[in-house]
Amino acid sequence: LVAAPFLYGKLPIMVNLNIFTGAELIFPLKTIMVTVWAIHFGIHFISLCYMDHTLRNDLLKGREHFETQAQQTNGPVKWISLLLFPVADIFLFVIPTMHAHLKMFISSNFNYVPSAKLGARCPNPCGGEDLGNDKDV
Repeated sequence: LVAAPFLYGKLPIMVNLNIFTGAELIFPLKTIMVTVWAIHFGIHFISLCYMDHTLRNDLLKGREHFETQAQQTNGPVKWISLLLFPVADIFLFVIPTMHAHLKMFISSNFNYVPSAKLGARCPNPCGGEDLGNDKDV
């Protein structure tokens, strides 16, 4: 999704902006994708800040540990911490997980060791004798 505007951004898209006059404009796909992403991000961020404010000030009012915290963390400081949450998630969880998986991949010698099968413990693993289990119906 991040690379899409750069890979397909030069494709022309015809947009009919005025239904009555028939005026049509041609935009590159990159402009439309970046504009939609920016509007999407803005609406989500505003919704997140509003819902966090409502949760702390209205729903949790009077509960232990929330009433004092709500007055201290409103405003730009809280908004910046909400904005930086995905960045912290990347640095604290995604990158260490990828690093651990890469180290396991590099240190593996890819030798497949099959587990012991039940047939290896039987006295005659090839069969050869009729145990009488399969009877005619």
